[in-house]
Amino acid sequence: MSTLLTTDDLRADALFRAGEPTTDTTGQFWAKSLEYLNRVQQQLLLGGSIAAGRDLATSAGIYAHLVDLPITDWWWARKRGVFNTAARIRSTTTATLTQGVSGTISITPAIVGTDVTNWYVVPSTQPTVYRIVATQYPSTTVFGLDAPFADDTLATGTTVDFAQLDYALAPDFLRFASTPYIHSVFGASIDVASVEQRNSDWPLAIVRQGRPTRAFMIGPTTISVNGYDTRPYRFEYEYLALPPDMTAGQQPALPVHHRAVLSSGAAMLMLFDKGDSRAANLASEYRELVGRMVQEHRKAISGGSSTFGQFRVRRSGLPKRSPQQLGELYLL
Repeated sequence: MSTLLTTDDLRADALFRAGEPTTDTTGQFWAKSLEYLNRVQQQLLLGGSIAAGRDLATSAGIYAHLVDLPITDWWWARKRGVFNTAARIRSTTTATLTQGVSGTISITPAIVGTDVTNWYVVPSTQPTVYRIVATQYPSTTVFGLDAPFADDTLATGTTVDFAQLDYALAPDFLRFASTPYIHSVFGASIDVASVEQRNSDWPLAIVRQGRPTRAFMIGPTTISVNGYDTRPYRFEYEYLALPPDMTAGQQPALPVHHRAVLSSGAAMLMLFDKGDSRAANLASEYRELVGRMVQEHRKAISGGSSTFGQFRVRRSGLPKRSPQQLGELYLL
């Protein structure tokens, strides 16, 4: 079993491999070593390239040598998130909302027990959709809108829907690892697009009542759906979680048998800072360790196949045999 269990173990290993004292808290790389451990862990999740040293090109001068990391949705970094969409609240206005007035909208009955801040106001007779930015939760019947009323004056008694379209994802959400799923007898997966596609394909002016069929990322951890309904839906998603920065004595998110990649990468970065030529050697080791992680991940993914673990005999080019001949071959 590996002895590289906690961040303390990994820090000591990285400092030792970089030629630095492993217990001197005043050393120049003591604080930096933990920062580098977190940087390497984060880069494994983000993918891309990480600086590792400098190589001398024979004809083009000196170039920064980079370790390329594949963008991989690691099995060990995945989590499952869930939230329930909110059912729409339908009411009628009790006061006229005048065109061009930056005022409030009054409704009846009062929405007691539901905080509708950041919900949307969808009048039945007008195309413009407004957002609620101010409430006196939980007992008020008056809600402040995000802009002056642009359409024709909204008459008393007009039907208005209050709909929640934007939802917070898990606070450690980094990216979706698979297509989200909504529980419904009519459908399953929901495509997730960008906010630009929402503005072009599903603008708020045509938001409709019905089961959400598409979602859009409108923030790092915020998603918006393209519809609301009279009932809530369970929205499930598998995502890649970005762990918080490690502190002394903690256990990294990586499985134990892969944690050496953190100390190897941190030592590589320290040698790079020192201008030490050994950084290239650590870069090669780091690439190998990352490559093994990728191979294991692909093996884990392929294990979900219905043919996993089954032997398949190649049959093309073999002469056709009768059942009797096959029986004779078996007896031999």
